[in-house]
Amino acid sequence: MKDGKCIKCGAETVHMQENGIGGLYGLDVFDGRSSEKGKALTYACVTCGYFENYIIDPKKVKTISEKWKKV
Repeated sequence: MKDGKCIKCGAETVHMQENGIGGLYGLDVFDGRSSEKGKALTYACVTCGYFENYIIDPKKVKTISEKWKKV
């Protein structure tokens, strides 16, 4: 998606917006007790509607690495 090509349908109709999906202040990142907003980049394909969010707030990424269950 970050290269402009949709990973779902293959179209080159991907658009990007900071906090595009998730609200004006970003995505909620839950730490086990509460949640706080974290900035994110949203990539969306206007052909098929598929989208991805990437958290860009280093503090929120650290919270995830420390508090969330690793898969």
